[in-house]
Amino acid sequence: MTAKPRKKTAKKKPAAKKAQTQKVKAKPLSIWNPSAIVSTMFSSGRLSPAPGTWGSLWGVILFPLFLYFTLYVSTGSKSIFTVAIGGAAVLVLLYSVGIVAIEKYQSHTKTHDGKEIVYDEFFGQILTYSIITIYYLASAYRYNIQYNQDINLNKALFYQFTPFIFFRIFDIIKPYPISRADRDLKGAHGVMIDDVLAAIYAAVCSILVFWLLDS
Repeated sequence: MTAKPRKKTAKKKPAAKKAQTQKVKAKPLSIWNPSAIVSTMFSSGRLSPAPGTWGSLWGVILFPLFLYFTLYVSTGSKSIFTVAIGGAAVLVLLYSVGIVAIEKYQSHTKTHDGKEIVYDEFFGQILTYSIITIYYLASAYRYNIQYNQDINLNKALFYQFTPFIFFRIFDIIKPYPISRADRDLKGAHGVMIDDVLAAIYAAVCSILVFWLLDS
């Protein structure tokens, strides 16, 4: 008797276990949530197109209120040093509010620097105007300069919107080191710092333009 050759039976490979990964779905955040109100600046960051521009416009609109509050904190002092300290204190307060709100908003929505977050643009615009204001106040104090108060509407609008345009340009194109801060920094500080740097660029360029026109 000849032994029948055994049929090779293919070994059944164990079925691959499907990775049971649950995607963390963020619950929709109410527009009335305090962190959402602050981060999106009353939902203006949800407007389209260019949500960042809407956020910056809040800075243009609310800067006079910022100045008033700064003078209030400075107890009406005419000292440039006291006003500068008061302004710095208000800026630190605004920055801290933004950090807390953005951190909570991002933690809930599981996102980083979403387009709807425009508080950073609002703060950057406020900072731009603040740097320019402090520069001119310091110059007036140091060199005893009296600036001409007879400014027509066109010139007033030019002084108002030149810093706004510069800030939007630098916030969009992000030259070094803004681009690096935007890329490397994480969390709420990463959302805010690049706009702080854009504000410095915008303020310096605005001051140069104003100096060239007034000289």
